[in-house]
Amino acid sequence: MIHAAAGGVGTIAVQLALAWGATVIGTASERNHDYLRSLGAIPVSYGDALRASVHIVENKYRIGTIVSFDIVEQLGVRSIRSQRSAARLAELYDLYAQGKLNVHIRKTFTLPHAADAHREVEIGHNRGKVVLSVE
Repeated sequence: MIHAAAGGVGTIAVQLALAWGATVIGTASERNHDYLRSLGAIPVSYGDALRASVHIVENKYRIGTIVSFDIVEQLGVRSIRSQRSAARLAELYDLYAQGKLNVHIRKTFTLPHAADAHREVEIGHNRGKVVLSVE
């Protein structure tokens, strides 16, 4: 189960999990359910996501969060943080080249409009990534 599966990080997580052979259930608002289906996930509506998950998964260590670090120990789940490396980037590129990973670009800004890009990100709850072009 991937919570906030239609968001920027969630979309990538859904695609990676599917590429690695998982069946993916993704939480999202109703307006994003068709989008999740198009990715190959089974959509469900939001709830008290992380807290609900610990009651439906036998091994809590299989649950991870990229945002709720304040309750990780309390719930007995993992915090997931970025693990950047050349090998990881190569793996992501290979998945992209195979058509198994697609990055949805919401909007692109040039460097002189970086403040506008930041404001776009701050509004949140929109699908896709905001790109800052530094050509």
